[in-house]
Amino acid sequence: MLIDCVVNDMLGEKTYIVSNELKEALIIDPGSNYDDIYGYIMGNKLDVVGVLITHAHFDHIASCGKLQKLGYKIYVSELDAEKCSNADKCLANGCGVVIDMFVPDCLIINGQNLLKLGSFEVKIKHVPGHSAGGLAYIIGDDLFSGDTLFENGYGRYDFYDGDFNELMKSVKSLLLLVNQGYKLHCGH
Repeated sequence: MLIDCVVNDMLGEKTYIVSNELKEALIIDPGSNYDDIYGYIMGNKLDVVGVLITHAHFDHIASCGKLQKLGYKIYVSELDAEKCSNADKCLANGCGVVIDMFVPDCLIINGQNLLKLGSFEVKIKHVPGHSAGGLAYIIGDDLFSGDTLFENGYGRYDFYDGDFNELMKSVKSLLLLVNQGYKLHCGH
């Protein structure tokens, strides 16, 4: 498995592209640098089997509308789905940013803990607090935490549907995984 990262111009958000020997790929949190993301996929002749969203704040979904038009399926928590088509709730309007809004293709139901996309097995961990529908994804020994857990801290909780107490529970649950040896890939 190969993991590459595109650091987006907008707020330094990280988009991860996970690929395997079959040339299948997952895109995690496609931010504002659509051209870089698309260029990487095309340049490496990858078959995108899914686009996974850790949470639907604008900096993590900015390229989803364009990627969806290419036929890539967008996966997001049912609790964050409304943000994908609401510029206020995804925080774009508050930051003066315009993005292509979209309706997700596939909703991850609260409590669902596994996705099979192509030959990938993706474990799902529900991590509310930064956002009500926060998700972390585990692929092999790699943990993609979005903005719930950073290398030296955690995400904000003072946005629409954030919750400090829930965030602290989520941070603790992810720290347990890091302490067990999972490699952390955070959102910024």
